[in-house]
Amino acid sequence: MLTSAGLLSKLLTLIAEKSASKLITLPFDKRKKACRTLTKLYYSVQCLDDVTQTLLYTFQGFIKYGTASALVTCLRNHQRDLELASNMFMELSEELQGGLEIIDPSLAKCCSAIYSGKGGFLDYISNSITIDRRAGVATITLNIPNGNVELNQLEAMYQSSEEAEAQHVKHFWPHGAFEFLSRDIQKIDLQSISNEAGDELLSMIQNQNNLLRAAKESLRILLKENFTIDEILFQNDSHPYR
Repeated sequence: MLTSAGLLSKLLTLIAEKSASKLITLPFDKRKKACRTLTKLYYSVQCLDDVTQTLLYTFQGFIKYGTASALVTCLRNHQRDLELASNMFMELSEELQGGLEIIDPSLAKCCSAIYSGKGGFLDYISNSITIDRRAGVATITLNIPNGNVELNQLEAMYQSSEEAEAQHVKHFWPHGAFEFLSRDIQKIDLQSISNEAGDELLSMIQNQNNLLRAAKESLRILLKENFTIDEILFQNDSHPYR
């Protein structure tokens, strides 16, 4: 999950941009359901941001041993926290789909392909960090996306979904960049990298976290400008499937 913040930030940006104009016309009961979904998405992102910030803070205490060694120690110490952050996104999957169906069916189809399609975001975050203890000493492998997925590719996926929706296509599955996400992954064994490579990896994590925080802010503004405090805080009976 730690290395997927850049991909997630692009997905969040797409959701925030496309949802803004759709929320205005939603009826009251649908607004509550949409609000619940977007609020849970926001707090899932907040959890990942918190874990990343804690890891980076812990890193400072071990930097004297070298960047690579410090990263290994931090990932071991915060493995459980990272797993919990990943689980929040996995548990949100179906509700996110239902909430986006209410907001924008085209956006829902696009995000479904990205988020939970074969080889998509959920598959990736499930395997982004592997810790193997079979050899007695834990070895850590990170799956690092090469960053070739851009917002214009996500926009193209959305446009194709929107066209299919306008034509009343019932079983449309937008093909796009995330369908082949598994081909865009670089595996890094942290035990074998140099401190220079560790510096690059650390910089990537910091940059991705900055992108995530910017996307989180756009989601916060979306919630602030479209929902009341009551809608955000009191969400009884507002599940998208009920």
